[in-house]
Formats: sequence, C-alpha cells, structure tokens
Amino acid sequence: MIDDKGRVIIWSFGFLLFGLVVAVLAIGMFLFSTEGRINPESFMGKKELTEDPDFLFSDKFESKKTAVNGISLGDNESKVKRLGPSSKDKDGWLFTSDGTGYRIHKGKVIEILLSTEQSRKMDLISEREVKAKFGKPDNTERFSSSSDLFYTEKGLIVTIRDEKSGDQTVQVRILSL
Repeated sequence: MIDDKGRVIIWSFGFLLFGLVVAVLAIGMFLFSTEGRINPESFMGKKELTEDPDFLFSDKFESKKTAVNGISLGDNESKVKRLGPSSKDKDGWLFTSDGTGYRIHKGKVIEILLSTEQSRKMDLISEREVKAKFGKPDNTERFSSSSDLFYTEKGLIVTIRDEKSGDQTVQVRILSL
C-alpha cells in the first residue's frame, strides 16, 4: 500500500537501487580480479593450456576438457576463424599466428596441435623429457626421421622429429576420443 506521502514507493525504489549497485560492484570486482579475462574453466569446465600448461601432465587431464587459445575439441570452425588463422589446408588444418593448429572435420574441431614453441615452453624438447612427463606410451610408431608416441587414455599423440642438427623437436596433438 502507498500512504499519502508515497513512502512505500520510495522504500521499494531504494531497495531496487541498492540491489543494482551491489550487482554492478560484484561484476566490477569479478572483472578486476580476472584482469578482464573470463576463465573458461569457470563456466564450461574447460582448462586453458596457455594459462596452465602443467595441466597437460596432470592425472586430471582430459582432452575434451581442455582449451587452447579458448578453442576446445568440438568447437565450431567459425570460432577458430575468429583467431585469424590462415586458410584451411588439404588435410583440414587451420594454423594461428602462434603456430597452434586446429584440424576441422565437418565444421568441428577434431584435433588440436600445439606448436613446437609451445612444447618447448613445457620443457618437451626430446623423447626423454616426453616420457619423464607422460610416462611410458601405450604404443610407439617409428619412422625414418620421427616417432609417434600414443597416450590413448589421455587422447594424445606426441610426435618427435629428429633434426639434422642432432636435436629433436616435439609436437603434441590433442585428439577427441
């Protein structure tokens, strides 16, 4: 009810205004605490490898719960194209400026390839380091100048290439299972 001086309306308006101020402050604090970035893990249960590369070696790692540059397995091709990659090659790969590859099939991401540089940043520089971090592979295929190490339960294939310099380069592929 409204009295002759309109006090109920004023109180109701005051509570509404107070609620809006609290909501704006809460959102502002959230954005400030995340430096303006929204962590995909908070909303979709995805772990961003560019922010937490050690997750790749964790027992909790699941390929379907992993994002690289905000892109996860199963995402639409249009989401990848927003990152500004080159045109798709004959095998369906789109590569971004940081060297990350996203393989597209029927409009969806089915595979993510970490660049050699990203692997180096994770200290994956040779077969020895790969096995130290991931353990013994489920299967290994050897070729003339490379090897593929299969980690089936994790949904990973790690390719190790022998370079002419005697060094090795490592690339990690994250697959949908």
